[in-house]
Amino acid sequence: MEPSEVCRPSPSLDKHSSQLEDALRDARREIDKLEHQTLRLRGDFEAQSNNLTRQINNYADDLRDARKEREYFRHHLEQKGLEIDHMRQDSHTKQQEFEDLRTTYDVQQKEHEALRASYDSQRRELEALRAADPQIPPNPPSQAKNNVEGQSAPSTDVEIKPPKESSSLFRLQKPIIISDDSDEDLKTDELSKSLFLPPKFEPRLEAKEAPSASNKDAADKSFAAKHGVLLDARTAASVPEPPRKRMRVESMDSQHVRNLRSTAAKVNATSSRIDAQARSRLQPWKDGSSRLRVRKGKEREIANAPPSIAAPTGSSAPRQTAAPSITPTVRDGEFSKNINTSVYQPDYVEDVPVSLNARAAVYPPYLTSSNASNSVSSSSSLDTNPLAGYVSRRFLTKQYKCQPQSWLAKIHPSHNVPQGQQRRLVFSQWANNPGLPPAPGKPGTIIANRLEMLEDAPWSVFVRATQEPLWQYRGEYEVIKSENPLSAAEFQGLPQPVRRQWAKDILRPQSWWCYTSARARIALRRHHLAITPETVEKEVKRRSLAVNEQDILDAFNSGEEILNVLVLKPVGYDSAFQADMEAKFSRWKTRENESSSKSKASSRRQSSRTRKRPRASASEALSGELVVAGNDDSGSDRDEGKMFDNDESLTELEYSDFDQ
Repeated sequence: MEPSEVCRPSPSLDKHSSQLEDALRDARREIDKLEHQTLRLRGDFEAQSNNLTRQINNYADDLRDARKEREYFRHHLEQKGLEIDHMRQDSHTKQQEFEDLRTTYDVQQKEHEALRASYDSQRRELEALRAADPQIPPNPPSQAKNNVEGQSAPSTDVEIKPPKESSSLFRLQKPIIISDDSDEDLKTDELSKSLFLPPKFEPRLEAKEAPSASNKDAADKSFAAKHGVLLDARTAASVPEPPRKRMRVESMDSQHVRNLRSTAAKVNATSSRIDAQARSRLQPWKDGSSRLRVRKGKEREIANAPPSIAAPTGSSAPRQTAAPSITPTVRDGEFSKNINTSVYQPDYVEDVPVSLNARAAVYPPYLTSSNASNSVSSSSSLDTNPLAGYVSRRFLTKQYKCQPQSWLAKIHPSHNVPQGQQRRLVFSQWANNPGLPPAPGKPGTIIANRLEMLEDAPWSVFVRATQEPLWQYRGEYEVIKSENPLSAAEFQGLPQPVRRQWAKDILRPQSWWCYTSARARIALRRHHLAITPETVEKEVKRRSLAVNEQDILDAFNSGEEILNVLVLKPVGYDSAFQADMEAKFSRWKTRENESSSKSKASSRRQSSRTRKRPRASASEALSGELVVAGNDDSGSDRDEGKMFDNDESLTELEYSDFDQ
């Protein structure tokens, strides 16, 4: 064989070699795929392990919290168990007392029955004696026993003496008590004291019932003649018995009767008229419209009193107040008429601590050329409508497209007056802000922990009226946070309605962290738990710990929680905006009255159709239409208050988000 033939490659070997290379390539590809799957499974396993670890930690935290709650409820259950045991002991004691009273009642009932039997037997003996001896008078006059303590009653017993030709029967008989047949309601002493005596009370002796007398004897006689009571033996001879066969026994307290007899001579009045001097000492009657208010050592004049009556002044110096009440005055030539300030602001505004509004006193008021509605320019408009210049929240929503339920709102530049610039609004109430501006252009304060107002000045401030769901524009303000928050002493000095409103607002569910975190901290302190960011956040989410209104007040009174004071600095007053609101609100209110009347009429017709009642006559229908038309002025305000009271009476903490 030649060498060239040995070195020649074999086709079978090449084919086998290529097959092996392909197999090796496939094996490597499978190895890479398996490695990739292994890495992916390893990552999934690690992620699942981390999730399981996180869940285990969460379950451990929940278990720890559940154990704490179990301990708390166990302690609470023990306290309730002790209270139940105490109540059971009290109930057992009361039951024993009731049984003793029942036993005493049974004994007295038996005594009463025995006395009744004795009384019946004596009565039968008396009837037998009357039947046996005709000389015994059939009906001797009876006298009612005087039941007044400390006064000897006249003898109501008639001792029957035997006649001259008395028989042995009268010698053997004891003295018999004779009573009138018609006096069945008059009982013996023991009988009347045990059961038949009504409960004692002190009858009020009015001036018209007081006896007219000048000395004690005359008072006794007048009292006896008035109430039908016989006097004792000392005066019975001098005072004739009233011409009445039967007299009622007046049941009254003995001490009151003694006081009555000692003071009867000092009263100089008749049964139908009070003495002029005594009447002058009576308290004057006060109605709802002219009530005199006395506050802090001084008396304030009523709002609608005539100018000729001067307001009474107290002897002590008046207390310095934080926010003097602004009373609009209408000058009409000869006199000035004061408007009731309670329409614009509550009475407790005058009791605000001086230090609260002293923060805003450093800023001067903004003087405007055109006064606001509170500074009245015409007497006729104020006489007919004391809330001239006030608008409703629904009107602002419809006309200017601002948010209907928000403490802070916006007016788009296209709906603002003047157009082209955005307006930011603040709606505050006296309920939790007693230091609001008392009049347009005046400085004031707002108590709040929300600080959104510190940016994007100025803000258009609206203040709500006290008696109606209406708001007044007070001007443009820059909001400045006071360096000194509301101290514990200042919070204690706030009027009670303001403090209670803040406690209710913080207890109410809401979404503002500055208030929910305060409630959470108060709850943790009350239950003696640690206050950390984690525990506060958890309590904010769960609200599992109980807390009441008094706990909130105690936290602010002690200074554990604080409220910030935002100072309202007046920087302007938009007279064009105020004039535009007044003009549009007048027309809008007229349209609302008409639509309200139509809706009421349609609902009335719909209800009549549903109930299938007979059709009313033409006169009745006409009278019904007249009634509806006559209520246009007050009906709209009343309906608006009912429909939007939940929206327009919300305080700062109840409002929804500013951005909504």
